[in-house]
Amino acid sequence: MIGPTSTERREAARDSGQRIGYITGLRGEEVFLATHCEVPIPNICKCEYLVFRGDFAAEMAEVDRIAAELGTCARWDKGRYVACREFGPGVVYEAVAIPVMSFVAGEPAPAPKEEMVS
Repeated sequence: MIGPTSTERREAARDSGQRIGYITGLRGEEVFLATHCEVPIPNICKCEYLVFRGDFAAEMAEVDRIAAELGTCARWDKGRYVACREFGPGVVYEAVAIPVMSFVAGEPAPAPKEEMVS
């Protein structure tokens, strides 16, 4: 089954009330922290998007697609396939695929790309 094109995904995301609400919440937090200096800030602020696609190869492909949008490359990190971008000291966005999720669904998790053999 072929899913929506990247253009269709972007258009759906732009029209998503959930996306608008999320971004509005981030901006609200920014304003609050900027105007309430007595409130401590965390050492790291990580937004983590977990990819669920049914099979791990599709999950890895989605992380690769997101990595391209972020202007980075996906990599293996502590057993997870991750695309990561920092937006400032301690401010991180990650897209993550975890092999065990596919394994639990009944599919064996593939080896990391650098270990795969054609």
